[in-house]
Amino acid sequence: MRRLLNALYRGGVTAEVSPDLWAVWRGVDRRRRRIGNLPGAEIDLLQLHTFLRHKGAGHRSILCWGSGGDGAVERAMFVLTRPSNVKPFLDRLILSGGLGRDRATFVETARQVQNDSCTRHEMSTTCHNSDAVCDRLGAVVDCLSTEDCRFLHQIVNCRATKADLIGAFSLRPDALRSRAIGVLRSVSEIYQPIACP
Repeated sequence: MRRLLNALYRGGVTAEVSPDLWAVWRGVDRRRRRIGNLPGAEIDLLQLHTFLRHKGAGHRSILCWGSGGDGAVERAMFVLTRPSNVKPFLDRLILSGGLGRDRATFVETARQVQNDSCTRHEMSTTCHNSDAVCDRLGAVVDCLSTEDCRFLHQIVNCRATKADLIGAFSLRPDALRSRAIGVLRSVSEIYQPIACP
């Protein structure tokens, strides 16, 4: 896996070659052969953590490295391989297949909520006129209960673990998955009409 991440980091690309399977190519390869494959769940997780981004507006199905800096490959490896007891609950759901066939939609929704939350934080506490970010976040607040808003914030922005969520919301472990799916489904209905950047 590290070899594939290194290739992506050095200018390679990845593209979906079949349902839930992504091939990786080096940035410079005279033979243009693929060097390996990554499962769709790992690609979704790397996108959620902004390690991968779309190559361009016309290339929605081609991804390249999104965040650079020293140690980026090591951070990506840590995200993918950290022990399950310290893995954020949303990451566990993505990798375990717990989100089912809606995984890509829920991951994109979580990524958009993260982006909007960061943008909102950068704009300070006041919204300007009809700002789209504040409108979307306002729609989320209107759609969800206060407890569900807090739950969404914990799983998407705070990256809470399963143990954190069980303690904070007094839920049974088997109820966490259904609650996460219910909250993400409600929020995805708000974000669904939004075109991906």
